[in-house]
Amino acid sequence: GCRLAPSDRLRRLIFPLEKNLIDRELVYWGALHGFIEMVEGGVTTAVDMYYFEDEVARAAKQIGLRGVLGESILNFPTPDSPEPYGGLALAKKFATAWRGDPLITPAISPHAPYTVDVEHLRLVATLSAELDLPVLIHLAEMTEEMTLLRKEHAMTPVEFLDSVGLLNRRLVAAHCIFVTDSDIALLKARDAGVAHNMVANIKSAKGVAPALKMFDEGLRVGLGTDGPMSGNTLDLIGQFGYVAKVHKLDRKDRNVMPAIKVVEMATLGGARAIH
Repeated sequence: GCRLAPSDRLRRLIFPLEKNLIDRELVYWGALHGFIEMVEGGVTTAVDMYYFEDEVARAAKQIGLRGVLGESILNFPTPDSPEPYGGLALAKKFATAWRGDPLITPAISPHAPYTVDVEHLRLVATLSAELDLPVLIHLAEMTEEMTLLRKEHAMTPVEFLDSVGLLNRRLVAAHCIFVTDSDIALLKARDAGVAHNMVANIKSAKGVAPALKMFDEGLRVGLGTDGPMSGNTLDLIGQFGYVAKVHKLDRKDRNVMPAIKVVEMATLGGARAIH
């Protein structure tokens, strides 16, 4: 058969599956089951970007978990919005409805720099500043994302987000696999948070994010799982061994990423990443 671009799993499988199967009820039950798995692993706060986030919030309240929850914004119709970019209006509505809740922090989630155009990213930046909303995004995760932004803007994804006003203390950037040393310096200077989803990244064979370097240089980097379709599990503790061992392999040094760093990244690190 023909070889496909690495991201085609998303476009060819996940997005169509979601379009055909995801509705309010499924999101609620999925969130409920997911949160129970997280609680069993000692997680107290979940950061989530998906659809029907009001249902995710309802599930979080039922379990008693804190949630930083972001309504997804994409340049095509989604399960909860028949219009492209409909997530923006939903995010505003969600933010208004849940503002001040003791457990739920509404966020706004432009999916990625390759699924949201410049104009809408700027709108998100404005809205985030006006309402003091956290922004959740997938960043520097895809090879063609790198190619696209280099071609169209002569920038890395991190530089590009900075140029549209999104790189700041309100941002949590997931993945950050393909970041340069200057990207890391910029993320630190802007005080952004980073979610290191190692097991999902090695499952997708994309690469090992330089999370150890980020951690050692004092960035706000926390350990994440990504969604269950990407990493197969929301069990954070089950990831620890992989995180310790794969970073050793990546650095060819058995002394790096000792257990204490892994645990710190999973606990205090996660708290720092979400500020």
